[in-house]
Amino acid sequence: MSVEEEQLFTSIENKEIEALIQKEANSKCFDCGNSPANWVCVNNGIFLCASCAGDHRSYGPVASRIKSLILDNFTSYQIELLKVSGNERLKNLLNEYEIKINKNVNRLKIYTCNLVENYRETLYCQLLGKKLPPKVEKKYALEIMENI
Repeated sequence: MSVEEEQLFTSIENKEIEALIQKEANSKCFDCGNSPANWVCVNNGIFLCASCAGDHRSYGPVASRIKSLILDNFTSYQIELLKVSGNERLKNLLNEYEIKINKNVNRLKIYTCNLVENYRETLYCQLLGKKLPPKVEKKYALEIMENI
């Protein structure tokens, strides 16, 4: 790829990322609500502040793959995943199951629970045009909360 092609790709990528951060829900950290959200968990499709991104790094790449919105480059797949996910989508799912993220919950358990694993699988299948996995039954919401 020539330098000009690389600069054009980076410019397009940056504009797509900027458009995603302009959404109010994505401008603040998913976990703590602080601004600015200048990091992203690419496999969960959520935007984070620097402090919470540091916490997410300790969860391991299966639960949370962290990238800087400023310093890192993104694959086309990662950008598409961010377009179909975002803070609001995951927050709506957790609200549906009555799971609240706050200072008192074990976030590692949230990001490794079956519900969020199912969410990641759903995003993956949606992007690749595959059959979506079955939804996690609501009766498991209490079980999820007990483990958190």
